Amino acid sequence: MTLLCVTCDPGVPGVRPCTVRGEHRDGCESDSCGGCMPREARIGCLCQVCWLRYEQAWSTWALLEPYLDRFDRLSPRETVGGRTTPTGYVPLPQTTLAADEVRSWLTGAPDDARAWVSTLDGAAKAVQFSFAVQRAARAHQIQEQNTRLHRMHCPACARLLLVRIPPAAFLDDVTVKCTHCGWTQNDPSKIDEIAAIEAMPWKEKTA
Repeated sequence: MTLLCVTCDPGVPGVRPCTVRGEHRDGCESDSCGGCMPREARIGCLCQVCWLRYEQAWSTWALLEPYLDRFDRLSPRETVGGRTTPTGYVPLPQTTLAADEVRSWLTGAPDDARAWVSTLDGAAKAVQFSFAVQRAARAHQIQEQNTRLHRMHCPACARLLLVRIPPAAFLDDVTVKCTHCGWTQNDPSKIDEIAAIEAMPWKEKTA
């Protein structure tokens, strides 16, 4: 008997079953179906996709958890001056709620991840943990996002479509790229010059 991913059998509440794109169950006659063949379990009760998502979630959580905890400690608890709710409770910061949700799925989890996902209950919690981390990461981003430059025109195509791309990893270079022609600059001295142009008051802007 083929063991299916826990998202398919018995299923995980709120999570779409994992299916193979473009492959269909016998009898599928839907023209709009993108693939309904359930994925087989590969690591314990998880398919390969769920396992990789779980591993990535742990990497993300290792960075995100300290950030959420630090933000929580810096968030003041306002209890004076009418800032409590009508029922008298002090609202918890969203960072606290996000961290609590993620940790709730780790209750009772052993240190051995493969042992945890070898049971249906553990595998289902691992899936919920992975998605909880994704939700928390989207809501509380800790990585700098790309930003549009508003002053300097692209040296290649002269369009005002330059974007500053932050370092992908520690000690990596900042990159400036044109979204139209693809012109790219990552020389630190040139990046400093571009930053200086962006920081100029409008009245001092040069041609």
